[in-house]
Formats: sequence, C-alpha cells, structure tokens
Amino acid sequence: MKKLLSIILAALMLATALASCATVSPTGAAVSANIRLTSSDALDAAAWLSARLEDKLTDSVVIGTNADGYGVALSTLEENGYVIRSLGDEIAILANSEGGLDRAVREYAKAVEKGGAAGIDVTYDDGPRVKKLTIGDADISEFVISYKSAELIDAANEISDLLKLATGVRLSVEETVDADHLIYFEEAPSDKNLGDYGYEYEVKDGSLYIRGSKYGGALNGVWRFLENELDWRGLIYGEAELMPADEIAVPDGTAKSERPAFDYLYAYYNAWGSYDTPRTGYANRNSYVYGRIANACHGMQAHFADCALNQICYTNDDVYEDVYYNVRDYIDDLLKQGYVVGENLLDVDIAQGDNPNYCGCKECRKVYAEEGGNVGAVVRFANRLATQINEEDYKFDAPLYFKIFAYAGTNAPPKKTAPNEYIYVTFCTDMNCSNHLLDGSDCSGTTGVGNRNNKIYAEWLEGWCAICPNMYVWDYALDTVLAQYTVTDTMYHDFKYLADLGVKGIFWQCQFHGLGIQRVEHQLLA
Repeated sequence: MKKLLSIILAALMLATALASCATVSPTGAAVSANIRLTSSDALDAAAWLSARLEDKLTDSVVIGTNADGYGVALSTLEENGYVIRSLGDEIAILANSEGGLDRAVREYAKAVEKGGAAGIDVTYDDGPRVKKLTIGDADISEFVISYKSAELIDAANEISDLLKLATGVRLSVEETVDADHLIYFEEAPSDKNLGDYGYEYEVKDGSLYIRGSKYGGALNGVWRFLENELDWRGLIYGEAELMPADEIAVPDGTAKSERPAFDYLYAYYNAWGSYDTPRTGYANRNSYVYGRIANACHGMQAHFADCALNQICYTNDDVYEDVYYNVRDYIDDLLKQGYVVGENLLDVDIAQGDNPNYCGCKECRKVYAEEGGNVGAVVRFANRLATQINEEDYKFDAPLYFKIFAYAGTNAPPKKTAPNEYIYVTFCTDMNCSNHLLDGSDCSGTTGVGNRNNKIYAEWLEGWCAICPNMYVWDYALDTVLAQYTVTDTMYHDFKYLADLGVKGIFWQCQFHGLGIQRVEHQLLA
C-alpha cells in the first residue's frame, strides 16, 4: 500500500509540475509560468523558450508531443514536424519529437521578436514534401520499379526508398516485369562512353529509364534524377534538403546524361558527424567517395617493408626480393580468399613510408643523379616489380596495378624513366599554398613552405601528367595553417585545372581542426 501511495504521489507531483506554474528543465534552467507542458520531453524546449524571450513571453503557451484534445494529428507529420497554432487564449506548440519541438519554439520565438504571434498558424511539414509527382503524365503511385540484371538491384531499392521519403508512396521492386509505367534500370550501352560512374536517364512513353554501370552509374542516375527533377539539393553529398512542392511534373522527353570528370573522388572528412543526407543503406555519410581504384596511402610500410622512419634502399636486390616475396604472399592470400584480378582485386599499394629519408648508398645516389632525384629509384623499382608480377609470374587476364606516391621527396617527376602501364601515381600537394591557384598562374613564385610554391607544384604535376596517364592528386585542404582557409576561392578552378590535365582521380583531404569553416568548404564542394 505504501508503495502504491508513493507512485500515486509521484504521478501527482509530475502532473502538477507539467500543468501549473514555473518548473525546472533537466538542464537546471527555469521554465516560465506562462508555459504549460503536455509531455515531460518538452522541458528542454520550454526552458530554451523561457530563456530566449524572458519578459517578452506574454502569451499563454502549451508545449509538448502529446496533442490530445488539440485537433492536431502529429502522426501525419514528417520526422521533426511541428504545428504552431493560436487556439483561443493559448498558443499551442506541438510536435512529434523533441527535435520538432526544438525547431518549433525557435520559429515561435522569431515570430514574437518580429512583433507578436497573434493568430499564428504554422505547420511543418504536413505529410510528404512533394504532394504530387507525375512522370510522363502518370502519377507516381502507378509505377513499378524493375531492373534488368541483379547488379542493378541496389539502384532499384534506392529509388524506391527515396521516393517514399519524398512522396509518401512506396513502389514495389520486381525483376524484369511488364507494366504500363515503369522505372526501369539497365546497363548503359558501351557506345555511350559513360564509364563506371556515368549515367543517363530519359522519360519515354510514360516510363522512366535509368542506365549506368553496375559499379555505380545507375546509383548516380538515381541521385541525379532526384536532384535535377525534384530539386533535392545536396542529396549525394552535403547538407541535403528536398524543396517542398505542391506538384512536380516530369514530362515525356525529359533526358539527362553525365559522366564524372574524374574516375575517382574521395571527399574527406566531416569530423562533426554525418551530413543530413537521406541516401539509404550507406552507413558512412561523413565522406563522399566513388571509384574502383583508391589513392595510394603508404602501402609499403603498411604491408611489405619496415620503412616508417627511413625508406627502403630501392636499388638493393636483396631488399627488392624481400618486398617481392611479401607482395607475392599478399596477392596469393587474396586469391585464395576468392578475389579475382580485374573484378575485386585491382591494385597493390606499394607507396613509400611517411618520411623524406631516402637511402644514400652509392648505387641509389647514382640513380638519383640520372633521374634528377629520389623518385627515379622509386619508379624503377615499381616498374620492375609490376612487370615481373604481371608478365612473368601470374599473367592475369586483366592488369594488376601498383600504386606509388609523388610525395615528400618524390614530388618532382623523373627525368629519364617513366612509369609503365601498370603504375598509378598519387601526387600530393603537401605544403602547398591555397591562397593561390594550384596552376601557379597567380603565384609570385618567390617563397613558400620549405621553399616550395604553387608554380613549382604546377611544374611538377604537369611533368608527371606528361609521362603517366594514371595520375591521382591528393589535394591537401587542411586547416592547420591559415593559408588553407582560402581554398574556398580556388577549389573550382583547381578541379577544372586537374580535369584539363587529365588527372584521373582526387583525394580531397579537408579536415576539421581549427577555425571551423571547413563545413562551408564541404558544402561548396557538394
């Protein structure tokens, strides 16, 4: 009996706190006596509103996620949706979540500060963002999603999930069906030259056709269709927002085709957590990445040799044999696991250790003199290893590529020996200046970190591109020095410059350590 009385007393105390005068939020902040709560999860929103408006809060306000008796169907609102409504002598602020309440009290506070909230009636957002969507004159509800081959099922499921978010309509996904109105996925014809990540879509005879490769072209077609035709901004990367619309009509004849400027892009890195992008089924939304062959990243020290503090001797035959057999073991292990060269085993990273300390033996110095620097020994070593593996030992049906750096002592291209057809080179812009364009056109050429500047970097990179068709660029956009904060001014021009040079891929390393404008840079990139 005592326990039952205690429970009843506690419930009465909570009800009194929620329905009477001022109380205190879980954070310790006071709640105005003008605010009445319908649910305990509204305490923080009420405390925020009390602190924001102080004596400007003269309305009687009710706040909560329980809307019983107010004629508001919170279940029909999208996630974090809310209603602000003047009801007689009260202002009702009701939402389906704490996040919705947070948005709602901010909206109400702005209205009060602008002159008052009398007669206010705001709903965000009642139902789907796109109220009506037609494709080729047919309502979206009439469509069936179908795909020609199993490799395209991810794209088919993706558009089903995203259209449900946009319109509230869930379309079925079926393999190779016949219907009056289809969203149909098939691989792009080879003569379209769309590569692994390009796509095309067209609306024809009341159906939507999306074509691309199994590697990612079809998915890009989904995302770009929704960005282009439904105005879903930042869907692929960045702060996503689907613009609300009463009606969107995508007529017959609508068509679009694109191929990315680069075969590989890794846009890295949002340390504040994932972007608000609704791309479904993709756990890591901190970064945007596509491409089958990634950039080099110190693979030699990671797998094949002890070179974290000092580089290996690239001219010593015993060292070569040690690395060679370690690489063989690495490849053999992957082959035993079922990997297939040309399908899911594409490359081996043998890029140098993360230091500038190269061997000074007589043979190495001889090669350095012939090639104009350390890089000559690295390229000769990589050429020898890649040729022996591909042409003598295994003779795969497809090339197995080997990745090296142009970085920290190997930035300048070799004068004599070009990388062979099996080599991918990742050129790093470490210590460059983002205050000027990467092509060096507006750089004074007089100084820089480590006596480097953008004129020198451009000369090096253009030299590499002249001798190697498989070039990537590791674009440093770090915030550890103030010079990097102007990358917002140079990013577009720099990417155009790299595309014009024939660079195949970019690793865009934009990290958050300092003043914090990198979020803006990421949004500009999107």
